Amino acid sequence: MAESLTLLAPWDLPRDRPLSGNERVWVEYALTTLDTVSLQDDLELALGHVQRLLDEAPEIDVTACQFLEHQSQRQQEITKEYDRYFQVDHVESSSQPITLVQSLLIGCHTCLSRALEVNQSSGRPRYDRTFIDTQLDGFHSHVRLLRRVFSLESNT
Repeated sequence: MAESLTLLAPWDLPRDRPLSGNERVWVEYALTTLDTVSLQDDLELALGHVQRLLDEAPEIDVTACQFLEHQSQRQQEITKEYDRYFQVDHVESSSQPITLVQSLLIGCHTCLSRALEVNQSSGRPRYDRTFIDTQLDGFHSHVRLLRRVFSLESNT
């Protein structure tokens, strides 16, 4: 799994994006599964589903994004520092939809992994379940947004 979050370059983000046949099958499957995962009470089971989706993700070409010509050297340095600090890699992709869904899956995987961490001294979960549920609600909202962008709303 990636060490950092992979995001499309902001100037490449689609407002709406029809899916090719191959993209549609996996994206729809992944979003439907992730939507179910975000409502799961059993966090270990949910983490297993997310890991399976990441393992089954199609291979795509992803390259580090090039900075826009109008960005000053200073702005490029600021952007690179931001990306390093937040462990983000801005990329250009041969399949924006798959990259967007994979990024969402990585975020969800990280959240679920952290949710299962136990505090060494108390033996209790490190994070409050209400906090985790709020994060999962955010993933659920992200799934709905991607369904709209990819014109998959009628299938929910």
